[in-house]
Amino acid sequence: MKTSLLLLLLLSVVPICNAEPSPSVRYLMSEPVTLFDWGIIRLYEYLDEYTTHYLKTNSVQDIYSTVSYDSLRNNIMISTVVTRHSQGNESPASVRIGSRDICKTITHTLRREFLTDSDRHVRRSSGIYRFFGHIGFKGKDEPIDCFDEIEKITVIDVSVYSEKDPGRLIVHSASPLMGKDILFSEGK
Repeated sequence: MKTSLLLLLLLSVVPICNAEPSPSVRYLMSEPVTLFDWGIIRLYEYLDEYTTHYLKTNSVQDIYSTVSYDSLRNNIMISTVVTRHSQGNESPASVRIGSRDICKTITHTLRREFLTDSDRHVRRSSGIYRFFGHIGFKGKDEPIDCFDEIEKITVIDVSVYSEKDPGRLIVHSASPLMGKDILFSEGK
């Protein structure tokens, strides 16, 4: 009995030792991921967690963030979409002002999170570039201004929608990561 059990155990282990990746796995293993792709993924995962824990306020019913690259404009887009809580019988003007405040708060919070007011050396290691740069070594082909370029092309985009009228944009803002400007456009 022990001999047959040992033989059965050995026969079940042998196929595992000879296993090779399937065609699908081989295909996925051969596809390269660039540092830029990996940085976008890492930034998205970070913001997904950060948004739900640190950007949700009493005036926000629902919120989520995405990260993408706009190749036509050469921009990294940090887009946050907010559904605003209705505050009873607010006037349209106060709804717009409150929605603008949400845009400002989110923009300022993200700028603070990526240390835009900090020293250049601090921003390089702890700002937005930490998602894109090499970890542990520096690539010899990395442009000198790579860090500055990533900061310069990043845009914070916030859209605030109505809870009462789903799909109706109240306010949209877009602003560079670096700087103080916030540009607003009103929904209809």
